[in-house]
Amino acid sequence: MDEWELIVVNDGSTDGTDESVRPYLSDTRIRLLSQSNQGVAEARNRAIREARGAWIAFLDSDDLWHPFKLEKQLRRLADERAKMCCTGREIFVHSPGDLPPETQRAVSDEIRIEDLLRGNFLTLSSVVIERKMLARLGGFDPDLFGTEDWDLWIRALAFTRIVCIDEPLTLYREHPAGISKNLRRHLKEKYKVLRKHVETNEMLPAALRREIMWKYRLQSGMFAVKESERGEALACCAYCLARRPFRRATLALVFRTAEMLLFAAVRPARSNGCV
Repeated sequence: MDEWELIVVNDGSTDGTDESVRPYLSDTRIRLLSQSNQGVAEARNRAIREARGAWIAFLDSDDLWHPFKLEKQLRRLADERAKMCCTGREIFVHSPGDLPPETQRAVSDEIRIEDLLRGNFLTLSSVVIERKMLARLGGFDPDLFGTEDWDLWIRALAFTRIVCIDEPLTLYREHPAGISKNLRRHLKEKYKVLRKHVETNEMLPAALRREIMWKYRLQSGMFAVKESERGEALACCAYCLARRPFRRATLALVFRTAEMLLFAAVRPARSNGCV
């Protein structure tokens, strides 16, 4: 595969990226774009605007590809006449080989909208997507942080099938400080996507909308209990009880919230010598 281009976007990093890439710029297929820090969505959007090829593949700076990943995906895209393809992945922590990698297979041969709306299970670095369709979609939403790729995949399904290769051709490096580890911010960003594509989307079956939003409120409520955020925990309890009152998960949230409130009430009394 000789017909390729590599666009490196340095989004205001201070780790010597420019110096590392410059020795390779004698190859005209490789380009370096440097800019002040604008966030991952804007960095990817700039690369999309600058790209000349028919297809775009993303590779975050800390992820890796298997050697035949792109070749297999382009063949699958041609066979299926689709405009987007993803693969399974291996998860590693620092360097491949430090720990036995965790392999996650592709969910199915083709992604269904009802599955994708429940959560983002596609790895950005596994995706190959048509450049013209990306431009039509307007690229990544810069108002999102950590969920901008999920939002884009949902929008892409309106224009194409998303086909999968059930092989771990992408190596995804997991960081303890990643966006998914900052659960408070992740929940906030997740809600932006759900509000946009689920909560007010009357084209979706009502039962599907209720189920997705119930699960989100359940997750938010459990986090609120963990952080002793009484008002948010009670609000999530009320939401879940109104929609799924007899589910075990709802009852578990109610129990955990009551336990938190009881503990909060008893603790000050004990500290005052009243108990």
